[in-house]
Amino acid sequence: MLYQRPGGVYFPGFRTVNSRNLLGSGGVSISVRAHLEFDILPVTGLPPGYDVIGIRTKNLLRNLNVVTLYRHPRGRISRRDFQSIFQAVSDSAHDTIILGDFNAKNVVWNCHSTDDSGDVLLDLMSDEDFYYVNSDTRSRNGFRGQRDSNLDLMFGTEGILNRIDYRQMEDTWDSDHFPISFAFDNSTQIYRKISNRLSSKRTDWSRFRDLVEDEIISALLPNIDSFKQDFEFYYSHFINILKKSIAIASGRREDAPKPSCPEDPAKRKRSHRWWDVECDEAVRQRKSAFAEFRKSKSLHAWIEYKRLKALAKRTINKKKKENFEKFCGSINRFTSLSYVCVYKRILQYNAYFEERE
Repeated sequence: MLYQRPGGVYFPGFRTVNSRNLLGSGGVSISVRAHLEFDILPVTGLPPGYDVIGIRTKNLLRNLNVVTLYRHPRGRISRRDFQSIFQAVSDSAHDTIILGDFNAKNVVWNCHSTDDSGDVLLDLMSDEDFYYVNSDTRSRNGFRGQRDSNLDLMFGTEGILNRIDYRQMEDTWDSDHFPISFAFDNSTQIYRKISNRLSSKRTDWSRFRDLVEDEIISALLPNIDSFKQDFEFYYSHFINILKKSIAIASGRREDAPKPSCPEDPAKRKRSHRWWDVECDEAVRQRKSAFAEFRKSKSLHAWIEYKRLKALAKRTINKKKKENFEKFCGSINRFTSLSYVCVYKRILQYNAYFEERE
C-alpha cells in the first residue's frame, strides 16, 4: 500500500491511497481531502481474491475507520476471509465503515436470490455488529438476459448509521455498476477561542449610539404605555436592538444567508475548454438510450444504446484531439517547460473522467 502509485487514481487537492492491485482488476483506492490527517490500517494476510485498503482519520470531531474492498466473484466467501480487517479495526473505539463490491447476493439487501457468499457475509457482519446500509439500491445493472442486483454494499457500526445518507446515481459512466454516493455529517476538529464579546476594534461607537437612539424612538417609545404589561418582551427587544446595532457599527456581516437561485445550465462554467453543445448532446442521447434499455430490456434498445455509446465516445475523442492539436500549435521553444508539464498532467488526470461528465 502506498500513496499515488504510478497509474493509480489521482485527484487534485486529495491524498490518494491505492491498494496493490493483486487481482489485476484495477484495485481499490481511497482519496482524502489534503487537510485531513489519517493513518493507513494494517490490513495484511488476506486470502487470494481480495483487493483491500483502509484508513483511520485523526483530526475529525468523531474519527472513524474506512475500509474499501473488491472481492473477485470466483469462489465463495469464507468466515476467515475478513479476520484481518476486523483485527485492524478492533483495537479502536472509532466508528467503522466497510464498503465495496462484495460480489455476494442476498435477498436481505435487495437481490433476487441468495448465494452461499451472501449467506456467509450476512452472518459474518452480524456477528461483528456491522449493519448493511443501502438495502434498497440495485447497483449492478443486469444486461439483456440478466437481473439487476445489489453487489456494491456499505456496512457500518451502530454509532454511524443514523448519520449516513446515500443515493444511487443515474449514470453508470459506461460501467455495468451504478455509483452509489454516501454522505454523513462530520467536520475537522479546529480550535476556536470562545468569546462573548460583541464589539471589536472596528466598532464605530458614534454610529452605534445613533442606531440605538433611532430604534428606541421608532420601535420602543410608541408602545411605552404597555411596558408594564409585557416587561420581558420589551427587555428582549431592547437587547436585540443593542446586538443588531453593535453588529452594524462593527461592520459585521448579516447572519441570514442570501437566497440561492437555481443554477442555469447554459451559464454553468465548463470543466474543459473543448467541451461544447455537441458533446452535451452526445452524452444526453447516450443517457436517454440507457434509460430506455433499463426500462424495456429489449434487444432493439440494447443495440441503440451501444450505438449511441460508441457515438458519444467518438465525439468526445474528436474534441479532445482537436484541443490537443490546438495546444501543440500554441507552444514553441520559448514556452515554459513547467507550463507544458502542468498541462500534460491535467490531460492525464482528465483522460478517464472527462468523457463521463
